[in-house]
Amino acid sequence: MIRRKMILYLLALLIVLFLPGSGSAPAAQLTINENNSGETLTLYPGDIMELTLESNPSTGYAWQGDLNIAGVLEVIEHGFKSRGVLPGAPGEEYWLLKAAGPGSGSLSLEYSRSWEEDNDPVNRFAAVISVLEPVPQVSGGETPGREAGVPVFIDGVELDFPDQKAFIEDGRTWVPLRTIAEALGWQVQWDPGSGTATVLKGNREVRLQAGSALLDVDGRPRELAGGSQVRNQRIVVPLRDFCGILAVYSVAWDPGTGAVLIESGALEQLVAGLTLEEKVGQMLMPDFRTWNGEDVVACNDEISRLIREYHVGGVILFRENVTGTEQTVQLVDQLQKAAGAIPLFIAIDQEGGRVVRLQTGTVMPGNMALGAARSPENTYKLAKAIGKELNVLGINVNFAPVLDVNNNPDNPVIGIRSFGSDPQLVAEMGTAYIKGLHDAGVAAAAKHFPGHGDTSVDSHLGLPSIPHDLERLEAVELVPFREAVKQGVDMIMTAHVTFPAIDSTQAVSRLDGTPVFLPATLSEKVLTELVRNKLGFNGVIVTDSLKMKAIEDHFGPGEAVVRAVKAGADIVLMPGDLEESMQALLGEIRAGRISEARVDASVKRILGLKLKMGLLSEQGPASGEPGAGPEARLKAAQALVGCAEHLALEREAAEKAVTLLKNDGMILPFRLKDGDRVVLFAPWSDRLELMEEALGRIVQDAKIKDVKVDGFVYENLAALNEQQKKALFAADYIVLGSYSYDLESRVPGRHWLPGFALDTLAQAEEAGKPVAVLAIRNPYDIAYMPGAKAFLAVYGAAEGPNIPAGIRTIFGIVKPAGKLPVSIPDAGGGKNLYECGYGLEYPE
Repeated sequence: MIRRKMILYLLALLIVLFLPGSGSAPAAQLTINENNSGETLTLYPGDIMELTLESNPSTGYAWQGDLNIAGVLEVIEHGFKSRGVLPGAPGEEYWLLKAAGPGSGSLSLEYSRSWEEDNDPVNRFAAVISVLEPVPQVSGGETPGREAGVPVFIDGVELDFPDQKAFIEDGRTWVPLRTIAEALGWQVQWDPGSGTATVLKGNREVRLQAGSALLDVDGRPRELAGGSQVRNQRIVVPLRDFCGILAVYSVAWDPGTGAVLIESGALEQLVAGLTLEEKVGQMLMPDFRTWNGEDVVACNDEISRLIREYHVGGVILFRENVTGTEQTVQLVDQLQKAAGAIPLFIAIDQEGGRVVRLQTGTVMPGNMALGAARSPENTYKLAKAIGKELNVLGINVNFAPVLDVNNNPDNPVIGIRSFGSDPQLVAEMGTAYIKGLHDAGVAAAAKHFPGHGDTSVDSHLGLPSIPHDLERLEAVELVPFREAVKQGVDMIMTAHVTFPAIDSTQAVSRLDGTPVFLPATLSEKVLTELVRNKLGFNGVIVTDSLKMKAIEDHFGPGEAVVRAVKAGADIVLMPGDLEESMQALLGEIRAGRISEARVDASVKRILGLKLKMGLLSEQGPASGEPGAGPEARLKAAQALVGCAEHLALEREAAEKAVTLLKNDGMILPFRLKDGDRVVLFAPWSDRLELMEEALGRIVQDAKIKDVKVDGFVYENLAALNEQQKKALFAADYIVLGSYSYDLESRVPGRHWLPGFALDTLAQAEEAGKPVAVLAIRNPYDIAYMPGAKAFLAVYGAAEGPNIPAGIRTIFGIVKPAGKLPVSIPDAGGGKNLYECGYGLEYPE
């Protein structure tokens, strides 16, 4: 209870004072030591940083390594400070380092004896340095951003300027004094008689007369560089200089977003107040799909105990957990109550299309359909609608979008989950998707880094490998992730895929004792060197599920979690065994093989995101949002989830995606008339039901009489049976729903799906009957049936708006407008039958 009260107190301090200053050194002088090992440190040009590490040269040990980073960081002084008067006394080795210019890199030191090359060092220090660009100089009296305002973020939360915006002038960012001071936890008093503002916090006092450059700081005179001004009846001050007087931890300029980033030091205080177990718990995100063989639709006592006992930072929900709107709201509320002082991330995979967890609400057509429609505006709208439905249910993290570039037609796990095979298209659609989720108040996770699109193995079932080197990754796979980082994506999810050209480190598989390359999820070269250092990502790195075969087969639960954290992961998703994972991490930390500073860096990122999203707020947001009570949220959810507006978006997006690849003889669209007979073929009953329902509505709306519809499921049939042949010979129109999910399912003679499709086309050709092929899932089906006269792709699955959109297109209700988001090779893979961007239209 005492621990809970202390955490609540720290949270209250964080929110009520809205991120108060920590009292640490001003931005221009940063002191770090061994406790900062594993952290990412942000500086800007001109900053001086002092590093001190315990040392005793008389023992022969010394810190080895070069701390200079060309053009970024330079050592300006290096020495030793003894703590005793006698020769040989221990002390501290120190370095003064100066930030030279924008860029990033790694600091790495090892404490060892130079002549003992074969022995492991007794200690290590490592940190990532990121030097951001300074506020740009402005000439000619211009004031860019004066009307719109310069964005200012405090610990990741954007500051609201109600009247006078922040602006740039004379190379400085100016802000209203009252706004910035109160946001940093200071009180502001105004004396209209003397025109003096007094800024107070604790025993500190800063006095400033409007328009003056002279301040009284704690009873001592001091000059404010740049002075102060009066704009719109508000005192405005230069942000960086004023924050230095208030002893704010860090102020930096982000050239990518054109924003000012302030770190107040409050998160450090909150992290320091947690126990080691609480810190490690924040890094764990388990699932509770089933309990004793039953789907978990409510939080039972045992689950509540596990959440409290292991201090977990989040829970991921699956389809089994979210059966209805009311049930989901209640489950989320129960989980959050079990969490205690620090709210949970409640996460889900609600990508749209083939990967949808909610059993109520809108489905949306999926990423490849969005890529075919090629409209960032539509993608934004759909993602925002998805986010709004999640938000109102209390789900605050969506593990989406998929940013894998699907350039391998044989990929069994990504496929239509990707926006396409063009890296720029994927980047454009992906960033629009991220913005949509953000504007709905939901965190986004770009996945699966550094790319799962060029594999032919499903990492749920095995360990895929990609041979490409960094140059190739930079040109293709990393393009969308770079853009996502610029967009401010909250999380990056790792891929369980090996990249031997990037990291050739091997481990011994527990499956059969053979050596295996480390997958990206467990690779320091990928997560730290590539994600953190090269891409400059400072958000949360989350692993893909550690229960997937790519990890589970080769590494034990404890080993996988430890390797992931050492590699640089902040959150381990679905650890195989919660208790074993927790104990394994605690053991490594207590043994010194993982520094507590490394854990602190992850926890700071996790809590920083929770703060940014408003999860740490004492007062919940407006009704219907995550902080509201379950009754208010339920009422709002029932009005929003699956609402008419979202269903209209869903339908419109699916229709814009339909792609016409062939229309020989202009046989499409089919024109129904009274008495026509239509035959529909689908591989499974759920797909057939969607086809029949869509056609039935067309007939009903057009008031066509006596239309005969025969629907057939051809599951496990490699050719037409007699009943199906009879119906085909009597038909006026035939719609063949084709389907494939991997290479095997597109090879005639090896799978029943292509066998049935080819037989149907042959029988229809012999009978002179028109057939429209509707590729339900993958557009690659046309590779094995190039002779089809009419072929459309809808990029769908078993549910959602894709199949109905295809039927409405075939029968002329809507016109095909989509363009291929992937290239389609021929069956032999020698050349492309259709290039990315191809798509036909109906004749006028």
